[in-house]
Amino acid sequence: MSYVEEEQYKVMVAVKKPLIHLGIEILLNEDGKFTILENKNIDDLLSETDEAIDMLFVDSASFSEHYSQIEALINQTNSKVVVLGEQHNPIHVNELIMLDVYGYLDIGMSEESFTSAINEIIEGKYYFHSSLTKDLIEDYLDLLNRIKFGRSTIDNGDKKNNPIPYNITKRELEVVHLIVDGMNNEQMAEALQVSEKTIKNHLSSIFKKLNVNSRTQVAVRAITEGWVSL
Repeated sequence: MSYVEEEQYKVMVAVKKPLIHLGIEILLNEDGKFTILENKNIDDLLSETDEAIDMLFVDSASFSEHYSQIEALINQTNSKVVVLGEQHNPIHVNELIMLDVYGYLDIGMSEESFTSAINEIIEGKYYFHSSLTKDLIEDYLDLLNRIKFGRSTIDNGDKKNNPIPYNITKRELEVVHLIVDGMNNEQMAEALQVSEKTIKNHLSSIFKKLNVNSRTQVAVRAITEGWVSL
């Protein structure tokens, strides 16, 4: 049997916080499919056409600071841009989608989730962390409303919640609200002062009652049917 060398992807990490920068490089090196370009900056990528990269990691601050350069990079190359953010310092999802950014990852993600996400992105899939769920749904619903009624639903504070269907309990409704807010299991457990196992049990019950299999489907159902508002 002949040995086939695994394809290597050229990656640049443009993250200002040294420890986060180093952590990303360590995870990429451990994955084994990525070659990290050293001593480069975003402007270099635009001037050195022979040094095309497959993926650029950039923090939210650098994304805003170098927006025009990143836009040019995306338009001129096949580079996949991944923005790293924090829940206490969110970035608006519209900026990412309009620029065709391939991913938004949260620095609080587990190593396993981070590695899984970047492998999906390098294969051409889009990955947006659950912390953006609320923004994604809000913008999607606003677009549908503009198409159907010619007006926006954003910042409409007059909408009242409808009665809760599907035999959703009061506690399960609290969990649904936290899903819409983009919280993970650990954050939900802390917010409701229960164990993560209890949260998993609530999620399982909610999924079964709504006949869905993902948090995003739960959030979309709750908001579109009007029993949870943004």
